[in-house]
Amino acid sequence: MTRVKAIAAGNAHCLALMTDGTVRVWGSNAHGQLDLPPDLVDITAISAGGYFSLAVKDDGTVTAWGSPEWGLTWVPEDLTDVASVAAGETSFAVAVHRDGRMTAWGNNHFGESDVSRWSHLWIESAAAGFTNGIALAGSAGPVVWGTYGRANAFDLMPRFSRAVSAVAAGGEHALALQLDGQVVAWGNPRNVAGQLDVPPDLTDVVAIDAAGFYSVALKRDGTVVSWGSETRPKQPTNLSDVVAVAAGAEQCLALTSRGKVVAWGSQADALPAELRD
Repeated sequence: MTRVKAIAAGNAHCLALMTDGTVRVWGSNAHGQLDLPPDLVDITAISAGGYFSLAVKDDGTVTAWGSPEWGLTWVPEDLTDVASVAAGETSFAVAVHRDGRMTAWGNNHFGESDVSRWSHLWIESAAAGFTNGIALAGSAGPVVWGTYGRANAFDLMPRFSRAVSAVAAGGEHALALQLDGQVVAWGNPRNVAGQLDVPPDLTDVVAIDAAGFYSVALKRDGTVVSWGSETRPKQPTNLSDVVAVAAGAEQCLALTSRGKVVAWGSQADALPAELRD
């Protein structure tokens, strides 16, 4: 039976990568976010940006679709051998290659597509926010570029007490998950929505994500915790048995161990019945 193996959430649309390499989409199609390319098969990784999406095929090539005005519907001609992608909440994106290189493209008004500073590092994964990016560079830990609002991202990098296993990017903030299960948040010092205020009792975290002005964390016991903007999607009660989370500006997703999806926020009702947990 085909199951969901990965999830992604954009501003108002969502993606699910199925075990057969196909992609399901739902939510708003105001900017063509749901108009899947007809040849979208053999997919190994997905990412949803503000108004566009990216998918990696098993041959290492990348496909983009959505809004040409408010997103990205193109990829560099020489973009090959890609392992994963990160679609920004604005018009930029990042690709991590199988050989550890990193490529960024799209808008560069705030340095969000300039990753040349980190070309000497082996990159494991990357995430993209409004005008900020973050990548996990193995033993070197997280590296950042772009801006958090008007603040230079590099200047705000914190120190970590433990090695980092995962990173995430929000609108004007970033997250790092340490190997001890603790989450570190940093970004625009104004902290207008409390997005930097990690709950003090948050421990045993195994996965993180962020979007806009809020964040979500998956705990080892399969429960989910969120913090930040008071207008963030309202999490359902009794949510459990979760193995992955994905945050979008207007909605949030959880993937359960049964290969099904739980959705909350503006596009929850649009979740296809066959994907519902």
